Order: sequence, then structure tokens, then C-alpha cells
Amino acid sequence: MRRRSATLAVIVTAAAVGPLGTRSAAAQQPARTAPTPTSHPAVDSAAAARAAAREASRSSGGSERVQLMQRATQAWPSQPAYWQMLERAALATGDTASAQRARRTLDALDVGRARVLPDSVQLMFSMPDSLDYMEGIAWDARHGVLLLTEMRRGTAWRMTREGRSHDLRLDTVPGMSAVWAARAAPDGQSLWVSSASMPPHARAHAASVPAAAIWQVDSKRGAVTGRWALPDSLAEHAPGDLLVLRDGRVLVSDAGTAALYVLHPRAGRIETIRHPLLRSPQGMVELPADRAGSDTDVVLVADYSHGLLRINLATSNVQRVDDAVDRSVLGLDGLAWHKGQLVAVQNGLTTPRVVAIALDHDARRVRDVVTLWRDTTMLVSPTTLTSDGEALWLFANTQWDDYAPDGSRVANRPLRAARVVRLRGFSRR
Repeated sequence: MRRRSATLAVIVTAAAVGPLGTRSAAAQQPARTAPTPTSHPAVDSAAAARAAAREASRSSGGSERVQLMQRATQAWPSQPAYWQMLERAALATGDTASAQRARRTLDALDVGRARVLPDSVQLMFSMPDSLDYMEGIAWDARHGVLLLTEMRRGTAWRMTREGRSHDLRLDTVPGMSAVWAARAAPDGQSLWVSSASMPPHARAHAASVPAAAIWQVDSKRGAVTGRWALPDSLAEHAPGDLLVLRDGRVLVSDAGTAALYVLHPRAGRIETIRHPLLRSPQGMVELPADRAGSDTDVVLVADYSHGLLRINLATSNVQRVDDAVDRSVLGLDGLAWHKGQLVAVQNGLTTPRVVAIALDHDARRVRDVVTLWRDTTMLVSPTTLTSDGEALWLFANTQWDDYAPDGSRVANRPLRAARVVRLRGFSRR
């Protein structure tokens, strides 16, 4: 997914009505732009680190490469990838002191060990071979089922804990594209899904590219009752996560446009939130009301490049959650609340893992990051995760690595069936 930065703007746009005609278009409203600096210290530091790492990768001299990677680690010390690159460069040149320092830092970042482990890791079921490019997983508490999204075909599934499945057949809906994320409304009346074109879906359907959109589906009948096209219609969208807020608004994170989209279903309008810290927004959770403090409209967003962000939707204020010492929340994808604690998939490391993130009461500072589960044989390209209140569920592998960027299958690599794993109970080791 592309990751970009931009200045903060909240843009109110008319909701585009799809071919179903189930919603009336809102009147076009003028854009509202909140005053903000054009940059941010964390953004500048991350950019400086990336520039140094790129220069190091092009450098032919060993000592020069070490110096450039030292510059990168100084600019962005919570990025394990830069310390790993420094360790390799230092070992290649015989710089033992720099290599040892990098290794100590990596160990301190807790990249390589788990202090808390699940009491039970169960492979619950593998998806049929005919289903591939699975992406999203969410728990529908009202109906007691999992919601799974399938991108290549463009549909979503309901699945019980025991593996009984029901295809919602969204691929038969006119204008539907690859389905990225699905969530159930708290009242159980509707399902919400995000869709956007992606190469494997386009190759499979050989059709014109539909607009990226948010869809509302009746839970009982399975019929689409609403469609809203996302703004920036000419952009390459990647609406990887979707969140239904307590008040009924629908929030979509889009790594392709580096933006958050807030749909107001009753008013028929979409707000676009941009900020320098939003470079590749991924997973999202709504902060529980008892932890929001004086703020009442707060979400946490995992930005792949810049870490955890605390966003007040009422004011469009975007803040970076402060890091804990020697802990990294970069490379996070899916987020969920589990038994009162924030949990996440961290797939931006060399070896992906599931982590628990301890926050202070109003979620302004990370207190600790603890590895819950890592498994180099089973956990391959995980993305999102969900909690049913008792256990965590996730796709151990989502098949992203089995497809090339153009949507073709990677040569000489067998397609591995997507596997749904349940993690129950966590004990300290």
C-alpha cells in the first residue's frame, strides 16, 4: 500500500449515489480546513530516517553505509528495521561495537521474545481452496458470528465459531469491487463493508473498475440498502479497515489516499480527515467512553509509518500517542479491544506478531508493548484481528504474499489456504 503525508484538512463532500439509488445525494458543501502546521516533528524525523536508509541502500562503501544507518536510527529510533539494517551493515564491515549496540537495542525493543503467551492456539478451520485473498475479520456480537472478507471475488462471509459458513454473495451486486473490510452495526440491523479495486480482483473479473465505496447491507435479507462512493474518485484507494462508531457513523481508513473518511449515513455526507501524521492509516478502535477523559469522540488509529495516533473526530485534532521507552508501535495493522486492553497485529517487523499494548488511562502514552504470539511456521502475512470477548481470532495468513503487484499469482509458489486461528487465555511465562 502506498503511504503518503498531507496537510490537515476536513473536507465535507456530497455522498455519491450508486446505481442502486437507495440514498439521496447531499448538497455540496464548502470545504472546511483546520489551521495546522504543514509538517510535524515526528513526520520530519521519519522522513529523515527514510532518506538516510535509502541513501545507505545505494551506498557502495561499508563504513559510509554504517554512518548512514546510524543517522537513520538516531532520527527514528523506534523503527526496528533500521536497527536491523545497521546491525547487518556493521557486521559486514567488522564494526563490532555498532553491531552490538544495534543488537542490544533490538533486544530491548522486544522484537525477538514473548513474555506472555496464549494458553491455547487453535487452528479452527482453513478456508476452501476456491476462496483466496482473504483480508478482513470482525466479530458480530449481536449474531455471534465472524465476518470474513474475500478480496479476489469481492464478497463477505458469515462464519460460526464451529466453521459453518454463509456467503453473502456481494460479488453479484452491481458496482461491487474487492471487499476489504466488514463490520456489524451495534444494533445488529446492518452490515457495513468497504470496497475498492485491487489487481487480483480486476484480473479475475476483467471488467471496468468500479468506484471505491462504503456499502450498507441489511443483516436479515442480505440486500444492499445504501452505497456511498468515497471522495477522490480518481485516486487509488485501499480502505483496509472500517469502524462503526457508537453513534452510527462509519469510519474508513484508507492507506491509498492517506486519509480517514467519516460517513454520516443520515445526512448522506462524508468527511475527509488528512494530517501529516496520516501516511498509511490501518486499524482503528473507538476509545471507550470511560477512557476518553474530557474528549468524547476519540478513535485510535494505527498508522503503519508513524505509530499510534489519537484522533478527536469532533475537532479533527490528530496527536501521536507517545512511545514507551524501548518499545515500538510502528508497523501495526489490525487493532481491537480485548478484555479492556488494546491488542494488535504487528506485521511491519521481520517476523510478524500479535501484541498487547498497555496505554495510560486516556490513551496519550504507551506504557508497554508485550508480544502475545509469534509463530514463524503459522503466522504469515496476518492483517486484522478481532475479539469475541473471550478469545482473539485472526487469519494466520491472508495470501498477500502469494500474489504479485499486478494481480498475477507468484510463480512456483503454491497458494496456501487461508487459516483462521483462535487464541484463548494468556499467561505470563
